[in-house]
Amino acid sequence: MVKLFRQSLMLTLCSLSLGVQAAEYFLVASGLGGEDYYSDAFSDRAGLLAESLELLNANALYTLEAGDSSLEAIEAVFAELRTRMRAGDELQVYLIGHGSFDGETYKFNITGPDLTGERLGELLDALPTGPQLVTVMTSASGALQEILQGENRVLITATKSGLERNAPVFSAYWTAGLADAAADSNKNELLSAAELYQYSVDRVESHYSEENLLASEHALISDEPRANDFTVARVGVLASSQLSEMAESLLNERNQIEGNIQQLMSRRAEMSQDEYFDQLQDLMLDLGRIQQRIDMEVEDSDAP
Repeated sequence: MVKLFRQSLMLTLCSLSLGVQAAEYFLVASGLGGEDYYSDAFSDRAGLLAESLELLNANALYTLEAGDSSLEAIEAVFAELRTRMRAGDELQVYLIGHGSFDGETYKFNITGPDLTGERLGELLDALPTGPQLVTVMTSASGALQEILQGENRVLITATKSGLERNAPVFSAYWTAGLADAAADSNKNELLSAAELYQYSVDRVESHYSEENLLASEHALISDEPRANDFTVARVGVLASSQLSEMAESLLNERNQIEGNIQQLMSRRAEMSQDEYFDQLQDLMLDLGRIQQRIDMEVEDSDAP
């Protein structure tokens, strides 16, 4: 009876927490390349990233190609976000291109006046409070690690400081990982920012080793555990399917249960062994049932 009550309580808490889903917004901006090789590379990578993010059914996906990525255009996107977003909504920002740092100011190289790190911080801080993932895949981007620190913000930069000024290959591996099941380390077909970051770091390291070159870039992440909370892509079956609303709802529920498991594991030292494993078993059973329902929905979506 006690166990049944506990299981009922856990399911009730899950249902309550799923009652209102936070909205998700995305911005992908590519900067100036300067040379044809870089212009084409930045455009291609930004396009691949935008295509992958579209599968997440975001509330809004803003894309700015190199010719459109002006300071005015970026500020206009953030102005619209200020009117649309509510407290608790999620934002992911991706900047792909060249960056510079003169010892004091970081700049994202775009058409017209560049976007400085300070201005980017002001734009981000002006939004309603909610989780933010900011991924800056440019040279010298490590200079932003101090400038953009925020309580609800996870920051990923392609370099560890503003002194790493060579064009990084980090963005090439980040976008390659979007379609590589190997990046999905926990095999749940939802690729988190933490998983994709580690995949990219490993591939960058291999790149310089295989080319027998001294690594000129070292990516940094401000909070890797929290980066697990951001889904950046679907892989495997989920990436190839047009999911129904029911499947989308089940995916959200699965995410919540996985989060509850992580929270339970973090509190293990505070609990008796019996209590811990009883609750873990209940959650794992819930997770298995949800996964079965997701598989059935995906099969139905793929049926002719």
